[in-house]
Amino acid sequence: MLVKRYPNRKLYDTEARKYISLSTLGDYIRQGREVQVVEHPGGEDITARVLSQIILEREKEQRGSLPAEILRELVHAGGYTLVSLGHALDPRLDQEIEERIQYLLEWGELSDEQAEWMREKLLRSRPAPALPGWLGEEDIERVLHRLGIPTRGDIESLSKQIDALEANLAERNNPRVE
Repeated sequence: MLVKRYPNRKLYDTEARKYISLSTLGDYIRQGREVQVVEHPGGEDITARVLSQIILEREKEQRGSLPAEILRELVHAGGYTLVSLGHALDPRLDQEIEERIQYLLEWGELSDEQAEWMREKLLRSRPAPALPGWLGEEDIERVLHRLGIPTRGDIESLSKQIDALEANLAERNNPRVE
């Protein structure tokens, strides 16, 4: 959906053909609607700026709905989202995600529709930004650790454990006859 922001800061929903509040725009986003906000006139995409305003207003209303640590780390990271950080940390992540989706499909744990949904959410919707030179891997791992998000090492360790469990399960299902 396209929303135009006029010089008087009013937001105009072009689908509904009416002015809306920042709060209403936030409701649309929470309902899962895709929203793009552009300056009128000019057409400059200001979606990120307006989304930041929505977060700020929600923080004011709910007095600290987001933990200060998350906000602090976002400021420290220069505005890069955690998804973008994850993508930049390890480009092999896309391949790993695809392999795991295929595995779940083959074992009947996912339907084709569910697998496509997962691909869309986990692979295709992510930007692939270049990280600034000052943001090192140690910085990123520190942020991920503080937020309780697994690091590459954590994922590799879990992957090895899963492989060992799969081997153990295969051995139990196919015992050796001596």
